[in-house]
Amino acid sequence: MGVECVKWRQVDDILPRPRLDQLLDRAAASPVVIARAPRGSGKRTAVRGWLSRRDPSAGKWSWIECRGNTDSLDELLALTYAKAENPESHLVVLVGFSRRYDEELLQAVQRTALQHPGRRIVIVTRDYLEVERHRTLLSVGVSVIPPHEFRFT
Repeated sequence: MGVECVKWRQVDDILPRPRLDQLLDRAAASPVVIARAPRGSGKRTAVRGWLSRRDPSAGKWSWIECRGNTDSLDELLALTYAKAENPESHLVVLVGFSRRYDEELLQAVQRTALQHPGRRIVIVTRDYLEVERHRTLLSVGVSVIPPHEFRFT
């Protein structure tokens, strides 16, 4: 699996979406949040805007994109949490993880949520992943923001 950590700078030109911000605020009470919608629906922008408005300095969250390098998700999560100001309450956003990473993603999410209950993970995806499919069977809470919530209304 190829993943990398991306440090976002604050952005002021993102259209605020208060309804989505409220949904994300409520969902973030769970250890795992899944934001799932089709390509081009504004998932990344909505989550990025929500985080930028909640923590403009990006000190309480990190953004990890699935890309073509060689780091494993476990290694990258460990490194990300080690660099965090407060690792036990740090929120990590995982972006671009598809079904082909289901097993590694499911294991990493469960392990992180069980071993470190204060940590939060937001998964931004267009795929219906195993984490979502089996959320009622998992020993950790999973909140889902489904595709219809990303529509502009």
